[in-house]
Amino acid sequence: MPSATHGIHLETTKKSVVSTIADIKKVIMKGAMRGVVTGFQEDYDSEGNISAVRFIIRTKQADIPYLLPCRAGWIFDRLQEGHEGRNVDEDYKKSQRIAWRQTFDWMRATVGMVDQGQLKPQEAFFAFAVGKNGQTLFENVEQAGYRGLLPESSLRTDDDDAVLDADFEEG
Repeated sequence: MPSATHGIHLETTKKSVVSTIADIKKVIMKGAMRGVVTGFQEDYDSEGNISAVRFIIRTKQADIPYLLPCRAGWIFDRLQEGHEGRNVDEDYKKSQRIAWRQTFDWMRATVGMVDQGQLKPQEAFFAFAVGKNGQTLFENVEQAGYRGLLPESSLRTDDDDAVLDADFEEG
C-alpha cells in the first residue's frame, strides 16, 4: 500500500538491501526453480552498491544468463522532491532499500507463477536474458525501436508526448 507521504509502494521498509538480496536468492532457488537456477551473484555500481542480480536458468537447449537490475532513481527523486535540505545519503539508501524490496515482491509473484505452472522459468524472466553483447533482450529490442519484433503498423514514427517511456527514465 502506498504511503501517504510520497505514494511510494513499500516506502516504510526497514529491510536492508543485503537482507532483501538474500530473500530474493531464497525465493529463486526453491520450488519449481530448484535445480534449474545456478550461478546467483550480485553486480555492483561504481560506489559499491548492489545494482543487479545475475543468475542462470538451465534448459534443455542452453544455460541462459539473466540480469535483473534494480533501478531506484525514480524513488530517490520522489523522496527528494520538495524537500530541500533533506539528507541526500539517507534518501539514497532508503531508495535502494525500497527498490530492492519492490524487486523482491515482483520476484516472489513471478516465481509463484512458475511454481503453479503458469509460466516456464525462462519465459518468466525472458526480457532479462543476457544476449551476446552483454545487454538484456529488452535493452536490445528497445534500442532497435522494436523493429523486427512488432508489426510495422504498430511502430511510432513521431515523438508522441503521450509515450510512457519518458515517465520511467532513470534519475
